[in-house]
Amino acid sequence: MITSTIGTMRRLALAVVLGSLLAGCFHFPIERGDELGQEGRWEDAVRAYQEAVKKDPRNTEARLGLARAMLEASNQLVQQGQELEGAQRLSEAGAAFRRALTYNGEHQGALAGLERLARSVAVKEKLSRAQARMTQGEWRAAMAEVQDYVESIVRHR
Repeated sequence: MITSTIGTMRRLALAVVLGSLLAGCFHFPIERGDELGQEGRWEDAVRAYQEAVKKDPRNTEARLGLARAMLEASNQLVQQGQELEGAQRLSEAGAAFRRALTYNGEHQGALAGLERLARSVAVKEKLSRAQARMTQGEWRAAMAEVQDYVESIVRHR
């Protein structure tokens, strides 16, 4: 009887230790997400929270952390895109805006940034065509390209 009681106690202790370890495993990705978010590493925080949600889809803390991290990651990427756009690094800016949309598909800043970039490309094409026509001596065609450019600016203001 004493042997069976000791065996039962060992099994119970083992269950408690294993339960504690498993509980720690579920909370570690959440804590890691919190730490990454505090460091401003929101895209990494998204991955940590995704791991936590994958392990326990009903964990409200993990789901809320994921939602916040996705929002912050999209905001951070839009800000990065705007800075790149200001530095005339347009392809990198477009990549940042598109990545922002992977975290928040309706982010108005990202959508507006991509629209500005598309207009900028169109404007550069129009001015390039106008310049090419001027070098060929096609003054009227060049003037029409410039006029189209000016009208497009007026339309978007």
